[in-house]
Amino acid sequence: MEKIRAIEILKDFNDYRRNEGVYDVDEPCEPKFTATEIGEAIDEAIRTMCDSEGKCGIIETVIKETGVSLDGIRSQSREREFVVAREIAAHLLRRYGYTFKEIGEVINRSHSNVCHLCDEAEYWASDPENHQRELKILKRVEQRVGESSQASQTK
Repeated sequence: MEKIRAIEILKDFNDYRRNEGVYDVDEPCEPKFTATEIGEAIDEAIRTMCDSEGKCGIIETVIKETGVSLDGIRSQSREREFVVAREIAAHLLRRYGYTFKEIGEVINRSHSNVCHLCDEAEYWASDPENHQRELKILKRVEQRVGESSQASQTK
């Protein structure tokens, strides 16, 4: 899928969700794109989040290590497993130089919410006794991202 088409689909879908199923009129309606098109656009957004040489598979690594799907990361759920996956993804993407806005577009959050997610992940280090589980997951994800980055550099 072309990036321009993916952006168009995601913007439309985001507008549809933000307005709770209502576009410019006051009557409910269906999204303009199919679920398959929206899924492909989300996949394209994830690929775009990786740098141009594909060194960082941060989102994919978080999904593999936490067992939380992309839909779970992007959801509004406040269940701890989803929140931890979001915090790890936001923290690592920020560390790799992405802006709060770019991260927010991928994980379906505002830039201020992404800022808070990053702060929470950094807070874990100041209280390791109460955040052992989260720190272990973060360390595993960091290690896998580092390994994939090194492997792509040697190719």
